[in-house]
Amino acid sequence: MILQYKLIEVSKGKLDTPLEEPFLHMTTLGEMFLFHISHEAMHLSAINKINQSIKTASHLK
Repeated sequence: MILQYKLIEVSKGKLDTPLEEPFLHMTTLGEMFLFHISHEAMHLSAINKINQSIKTASHLK
């Protein structure tokens, strides 16, 4: 949680800052952050589904 606050603190007012090189067609720091946050959310969702499958499978034994 501390890392989240640090990222917010250091990026304040800089989200429109252009990247030195485009990243997957993204050109600003804000676009890149949004991509990475949503990408991590997909990972967390997949992990949650795997955990649920494991719990369900363990009840079927």
